[in-house]
Amino acid sequence: MKNVPYEQRNIHNIMYNAGVFPNDKETIDEFCKIYTGALKDADGVFSWGCKGECSLIKKYASPNVVLLNNAVNNILFYNDVWTTALEGKKVLVIHPFVDTIKKQYEKRDKLFENSKLPTFESLECVRAIQSNAGENEVIEFSSYFDALESMKAEILKKDFQVALIAAGAYGLPLAAYIKGLGKQAIHMASNMQILFGIRGKRWDNWPAWAAHFNEYWVYPSENETPNGKKTVEGGSYWR
Repeated sequence: MKNVPYEQRNIHNIMYNAGVFPNDKETIDEFCKIYTGALKDADGVFSWGCKGECSLIKKYASPNVVLLNNAVNNILFYNDVWTTALEGKKVLVIHPFVDTIKKQYEKRDKLFENSKLPTFESLECVRAIQSNAGENEVIEFSSYFDALESMKAEILKKDFQVALIAAGAYGLPLAAYIKGLGKQAIHMASNMQILFGIRGKRWDNWPAWAAHFNEYWVYPSENETPNGKKTVEGGSYWR
């Protein structure tokens, strides 16, 4: 991306929404190299139909990559869902809401009418480092790259077979890293919190989704809710 300026809204969003910091051009350029490099290792890619998506996949993904309709990831609307294949597996969850996820996993038999969240052999968690509405861990990490390496180090400490990931700009690079360890990784993105019965304003505002919620569904815990949540996609993931 030499000599090509980024739009100001993208510079803002890549930090506040996705978690890349600092959000200067050099950092964003290097992030793009890491991200497109990770795309080459993907066996399957969920398609959102976004502008430019097909061009990126054609240019950077493996010629053997399987393109999946993102509806596959919308587990609320189907009885026969892929997540049931996690039964009896050692699962690692990488997500900003790990405290809430651990509590919700204990209620798994109460979250859905049909079984969607099975019983794992074990559940391990690594908290995803993200911008948290600009309240990122700058004191601990000087950059996105330092934070990425820190999460890789935490992953190495865990005993797991399959990783479920929702980690913004870290997600795809971490998935590629985990594949390199000889294990499986699925970057579920925002739909991860739905799997664990965690509500958010985005889904509250969609009647078709909200109709599936019950009294056992919760919002992210207070300690996992940043003060500036509204700067992240309008506060989509919180109350």
